[in-house]
Amino acid sequence: MHAVIPYYNLNAEQKKGIISANQKLYKKPPKKKRHLYSTIYKLSEEPGYIEVDLVEHNGGNSKGEFIYTLCGVDVKTYWVFLRPLKNKARVWTIEALDDIINSSPFTVYHIHSDNGSEFINIHLLEYCRERGIRFTRSREHASNGNPHVENRNMVVVRRYVGYARYDTEKELKVLKELYYYIELRHNFFIPTMRLITKEKVGKKYKRVYETKTPYQRIIEDPSVPELIKEALMEFKKKLDIVKINKTIIKLYNQLEKTHRKKEVNP
Repeated sequence: MHAVIPYYNLNAEQKKGIISANQKLYKKPPKKKRHLYSTIYKLSEEPGYIEVDLVEHNGGNSKGEFIYTLCGVDVKTYWVFLRPLKNKARVWTIEALDDIINSSPFTVYHIHSDNGSEFINIHLLEYCRERGIRFTRSREHASNGNPHVENRNMVVVRRYVGYARYDTEKELKVLKELYYYIELRHNFFIPTMRLITKEKVGKKYKRVYETKTPYQRIIEDPSVPELIKEALMEFKKKLDIVKINKTIIKLYNQLEKTHRKKEVNP
C-alpha cells in the first residue's frame, strides 16, 4: 500500500505541491450505474416506446433557418418514423409527433427525447399528458441517452440525404416524399439486429441477437391487434421493393438537382 502523504502543518506552497499526488493515490470508486439498455427494455415490453431526435440539415452552417428531420424509432420493433420540419419551432415538432402517433401501426404510450428545447417545453408536455403518453428525457451530458434513434439517424437519414444544407420549400416537399419511401423500405424489407440476451461468460460477454424486419416483429407481437396485423399484411402484398428502390433513387436525384439550382441561383 502507498503511504499517506501528510497534509497538516504545511504552508500553502507545500500543500499545493502534494494535492495532485494525493489525488493519484486516492481515487473514489466509480458509482454503480443502472444499465441503460436493461432499463429501456423493461419499459419497452410492447411496441409503442418511441425514441425521438432531430437531425440538422445545415450544411455545416447553423446560421439562419434550415430544415430538420424528426426521426423516431420504436425500441421493441425498430419501426422507423421520418418527418421533415421547416425549422425546429415547437409548432412543427408537435405537428410531426402528432402525425407519427396517428399513423403508427401500434399505440404510442411513451416518448423519449434528448434535452433539446424543441422537446423540453411545456407545450409538448401538455400534449403528451392530454393523450396519456408518458414523456421522458435523456440524462444530461450522457452520449448514449438515446441509443436506438442515434443509430437510425445515420442509417435512414444521413446515408440517404447526406450533409448538405436544405432550407427551401421545394427541398422540404421532396424530402417528405422521399422519407415516405425510405420508411417503406426499412420497415417492411430491411432486417435489423436486436439484442435479446447478454450473459457474462468468464471475462467476456455472450450476446444473442435476432435479425428480423420491423414488420415481422409487429406481426409476431401478441399485443398488436389482429385487425392491424391483417391490414399490414394486405398492404405489404401491394409493395414492390424494386419499385421502391427506384423511386428512392429518383427522388434523391431530384433533391440533389433542386439543391444545385439553389446554389447557382440563390
